[in-house]
Amino acid sequence: MLTTNANLTNAVNPVFEAATNWSTLAMRDDGAEGDAVARDDIYTVALPPQANRTLVRYRITVADSLGASRRAPFEDDPSLNFAYYVYDGIPAYQTYSPAVLESLPVYTLLTGTWTSTNARPGMRRSTPRWTSSTNTSPRGSGMKG
Repeated sequence: MLTTNANLTNAVNPVFEAATNWSTLAMRDDGAEGDAVARDDIYTVALPPQANRTLVRYRITVADSLGASRRAPFEDDPSLNFAYYVYDGIPAYQTYSPAVLESLPVYTLLTGTWTSTNARPGMRRSTPRWTSSTNTSPRGSGMKG
């Protein structure tokens, strides 16, 4: 069962917010390192490659020459970050080849450790429990992982 409640907010999580769990990558507008055209007011960042099935969380921070800055999502936004999921096909699983697995519908459920370990009675958890939270992705005035 999926429930959506727009009135719920995310609890403060000091580990999630810790600066050591974020990487900072500079965005560019100089026509180099992934930026197509210099000084066109379109800023670009080239992210390091991520492994298949990695959730990359990120925020964007901008600052002007006077030192004023803003972050998106904003500090009071219920979404703590933007995110994308790296998906590069289905790997083999136990005795099943990728071809067999690709013949089935694919559903990706992103959940926290608490949700996956405290599922309602009667709900089954499949064998590979995904509770990994790697912090290898970019962050800050760039990205978070």
